[in-house]
Amino acid sequence: MENNNKWTDKQVRELKKLYGKHSAAELAKHFNKSPSAITSKVHYLRKRGWTFDTKRDIKVRKTTPPHAITSIHKDKTKGIPRKAKYYDKLV
Repeated sequence: MENNNKWTDKQVRELKKLYGKHSAAELAKHFNKSPSAITSKVHYLRKRGWTFDTKRDIKVRKTTPPHAITSIHKDKTKGIPRKAKYYDKLV
């Protein structure tokens, strides 16, 4: 059985150009591959020294829902007091 799903040199060069500008889903349609094949290829190439635009790698951090916010979440400077240890008493 012939495997026609291999990456060509031309596709790899085009992937390098387009990766930071388009999502993995868009690139998957363009290259006729799965989104996981796109991210796997980028990971494989990065391990071998290739660099890619990282704008697509930044994940948007979700905000904490209002019902989950407590006074501890709001004030992260509060510390939990710890019990004195044996070596603290020596000083």
